[in-house]
Amino acid sequence: MREPIAIIGIGCRFPQARGVAAFWQLLRDGVDAIAPMPRDRRQLYPFSSFDDAALEAINGRWCGFLDGVDQFDADFFGFSASEVVAMDPQQRLLLEVSWEALEDAAINPEQIRGSQTGAFIGISANNYEALLQTGGDQIACISTGTSDAIAINRISHYFDLQGASIPINTTCSSALVAVDLACQSIWSGQSSLALAGGINIFANLGISLGSSELLSKNHRCQSFAAKADGYVRSEGVGIVVLKPLSEAIKDSDRIYAMIRGSAVNHNGRGNGLTAPNLQAQESLLRRAYHQAEIDPLTIHYLEAHATGTLIGDALEMKAIERVFNSSSLENSANKKCQIGTVKTNIGHTETASGIAGLIKIALTLHHRQIPAHLHFEMPNPYIEFDKLSLQVPTVLTPLPPEGALYAGISAFGMGGTNAHVVLESAPSVSILNPNSSINCAYHVLLLSAKTEQALRQMAINYHDFLQENPEVAIAQICVTAMRRSQLNYRLAIIANEIGDLQQKLSAFISDSQSSQVFSGKANQKKYKKQSLKSILSAQEISISVLKQNYPESTLEQITFGFSSLPEIEPNTHQFLRDQIVQLWVHGVQVDWSSLYASSHLVPISLPSYPFERQSFWVQPSSQLDSSEAPPVAETPITNPTKTKSAKDLESNFVAPRDRIEQKLATIWEKVFNMKPIGIYDNFFDIGGTSSIAVDLFAKVEQAFKSHLSLVVLFQCPTIAQLAQTLSQLNQQEQSEQSVDWSTLIPIRTEGRHPPLFCVSGIRGSVLVYADLAKYLGADQPFYGLQPRALDGIHPPLTSIEEIASDYIQVVRTVQPKGPYFFGGYSFGSHIVWEMSQQLYQQGEKVALLALFDGKIRSTNTVRQPFHKRIFLHYQEFKKMGFIYFFQKFPAWQEWLIGKYNYWTKAITRRFYQRMQWQLPIYLRQSAIEESLEKAGVEAMNKYIIQAYPDKVTLFRADTQDSPVQGVGFVPLELEWDLGWGKLAAGGLDIQTISGDHMSMFHEPQVQILAQKLQKCLHRARQAPR
Repeated sequence: MREPIAIIGIGCRFPQARGVAAFWQLLRDGVDAIAPMPRDRRQLYPFSSFDDAALEAINGRWCGFLDGVDQFDADFFGFSASEVVAMDPQQRLLLEVSWEALEDAAINPEQIRGSQTGAFIGISANNYEALLQTGGDQIACISTGTSDAIAINRISHYFDLQGASIPINTTCSSALVAVDLACQSIWSGQSSLALAGGINIFANLGISLGSSELLSKNHRCQSFAAKADGYVRSEGVGIVVLKPLSEAIKDSDRIYAMIRGSAVNHNGRGNGLTAPNLQAQESLLRRAYHQAEIDPLTIHYLEAHATGTLIGDALEMKAIERVFNSSSLENSANKKCQIGTVKTNIGHTETASGIAGLIKIALTLHHRQIPAHLHFEMPNPYIEFDKLSLQVPTVLTPLPPEGALYAGISAFGMGGTNAHVVLESAPSVSILNPNSSINCAYHVLLLSAKTEQALRQMAINYHDFLQENPEVAIAQICVTAMRRSQLNYRLAIIANEIGDLQQKLSAFISDSQSSQVFSGKANQKKYKKQSLKSILSAQEISISVLKQNYPESTLEQITFGFSSLPEIEPNTHQFLRDQIVQLWVHGVQVDWSSLYASSHLVPISLPSYPFERQSFWVQPSSQLDSSEAPPVAETPITNPTKTKSAKDLESNFVAPRDRIEQKLATIWEKVFNMKPIGIYDNFFDIGGTSSIAVDLFAKVEQAFKSHLSLVVLFQCPTIAQLAQTLSQLNQQEQSEQSVDWSTLIPIRTEGRHPPLFCVSGIRGSVLVYADLAKYLGADQPFYGLQPRALDGIHPPLTSIEEIASDYIQVVRTVQPKGPYFFGGYSFGSHIVWEMSQQLYQQGEKVALLALFDGKIRSTNTVRQPFHKRIFLHYQEFKKMGFIYFFQKFPAWQEWLIGKYNYWTKAITRRFYQRMQWQLPIYLRQSAIEESLEKAGVEAMNKYIIQAYPDKVTLFRADTQDSPVQGVGFVPLELEWDLGWGKLAAGGLDIQTISGDHMSMFHEPQVQILAQKLQKCLHRARQAPR
């Protein structure tokens, strides 16, 4: 029997799952990741030539999309902006995911430089080259940037890998064929280690209309189901790190699963070039299990190719049954093998589909659970499940807790190339970790990055990881981190248990002083020729005595392995530990591997490197003014004008029907820089934000002489609805003009989950929640709560208790009984806190109390002097007022600029003397917000906050350095928990979000916020009531 090959590392990006942990959670939770095309993705495509009607014809609007395919950390990998723009996004993603796979395997890339490590990747052209050719300028590196071969060769070049470097394109079986070739290379001795996987990215959505016949009209892969009508396309990238089993055990690697055997064949002439072949599939399975020396009837789970076609799925099932029924095992008729496919979760990733399925199997065997197969209600009528030894798992299904587990995966290429891989669960713990004792008194966490900002983000990610995984052993965290790359910006923390480590990470993140926390930038050139022993000996530390008394141990083992040393004083012992760590931070080589050498600890999955990604994308010349366009190679896309074709007019686009709609359409097209916009196009779907709303309503007011609140956009998000509202206002008397007003704003009313109610910040607008509601998905109902005074008529309430009571009454009109799910932003955090207190006293359950970067203002802010507040009010008003007048009187620009100070000061003096409804929206909104802020501050000053008896979740922005927290306030030094920790009697869960107090609700940070909030909502819904 050939030696099994261990899967020791995984890197992946799949729809709604960035990384291996997120992918397993998606599978375990039974998530369907297929969704409409995101707004930011539409901006990447040249829709002048590929319009919405064509997209609809090929179902291109519904796919499994990756986030940020245009983004890349160019500085990390050493590329210029012009190089990256000319580089197929597949090349960029493969570099990042290769790094993440090696990190997951706890392999320092320096250790494999110059080695016989091979790279085998399934890949196909994705039409990015066609986009480049539409650019405004010629790009010199287009030939290397768009070559499939170079995509894999670039991995080998960057990491200095000298084994085979081979791209594979057998269409849908590419990635699994790549795995087979990688295994053959290791078995033959050509490679000592291998990276294998596949990638599929839609750089240009270049699908012919003829191929759309294969796609599901229901936008779902319904494999094995009666409703199956084809597949839905998806993006994805996955890479596994492969190593001979004996080497993996010797190196104390973590093993997800083992590859026991594989086979590849072709359909031959068969029934046609693209038609599946029953005999070929049967032959493939027999060869694979024969090579693996495993009886098919011992298989616990099969990951089928199953693209969701009635005949194709049935034929594959027939081939499997023929092989499984030939087993010689006793009681084979009673054996049931589970069968499913990852395509029901993420769609068909085409050239990457084999690696998506392989990673699913590796995680299934590792966690000993089979994820549910989705969209399976009535079985395919051509598959007689009652007569088969195969069963489709529709719920998360446990596997036997002990003993060897076996699984297989198939992938079939459109052109007839088929592949099958047989896997086994990892060896028992006694083989992998024969000595679980840990001879280390002091643990050291080592983190490093290429920039200071990345290091800080890494610390935040580790802190979050520890909060979410409190059961993990500190030794495993430290040994895994020690095996990773050692880059120039470094952080080292000495700790003896998880709580201590968390506290010290928090200190570093918040720039607080803490002992045994060391950070800095390494100067490896300075210390290149100096050893740790020579440096410490020069400082008159008795190194020679220690080495003499402990001849079998390294200096690192001696210093950190013993809680005390009789040869030296305790203070000297601590000083020695600190010195070793500080020297490592400064760039001295330290043998950290010796600390846990005798323990044989295997690594675990830890947060991957936080790449500082930026957008790099070619901007088609059709979207540029050729006389003004900068070089394409240096211009990442921002927000080009999007023009729809005549086909839209025939299908999706509905033209204005009257004068009001035509006038509104002209305004919308100007504000959005997009044309044409139909009367049923939704403000939020086409990119609307709060800042765009202000600009839009300013122009609407100027054109129609009607005063509207911004929140009207939730009630009237289309031109048709807004036109109807304006028409109704025009029929009213001027003094009676108003729009139906409500404290409760339905942002999304449909969905299968309990509703989430979110309270606005101190200035009242719930528009800030628009993107968050979108990214939480269609299953999550979402309501915003805003103060009545935002209408400019009602006086603002000045009691938090009164505001909370008012909101509770409104919430009960939607949800009379709990459990309730609440969120509050900034000042709104105090409101939802009080709402939860009142409901708790009434015997109601609050399942989730989420605070979005809310700070206990009374303990962390001070009121500024009166003259300073006046100056801040003036500065803010000057900005808003001048923008309005500049737009209203464009012919007077020069005169306005000359009279800038005169006008702004005059407006400021008269601001509070004029009636609100007579002001333009810029100034009226500002006045309303000022009154709300004043009332909010008064309410805060009167509010006596009480401890809350249940659990609280705080979503904290990682940047807390804004100089102004509301006009007229400056923050004092903030605690890490923003003051809530001592008040959350049931515990405080802190979720850190990239960005600051404002940006956490905007792209791209809001996507991270939504993902973390989804997890919290899911946990809260599952908790016992």
